[in-house]
Amino acid sequence: MEQLATLDDLPKRYLGQLEESNLVPLWPSLRNVLPPHKPMPQTVATAWYF
Repeated sequence: MEQLATLDDLPKRYLGQLEESNLVPLWPSLRNVLPPHKPMPQTVATAWYF
């Protein structure tokens, strides 16, 4: 499986244009959520009881 790009692999001009639009690159952001073998979520399940 091909490795996803990291922020360091992306062109600086591209990153600058994204930052001007208040955006971030998708794949580096999803790296911890969708790895090829085991997800590493940074969220916690919550139940709201009313």
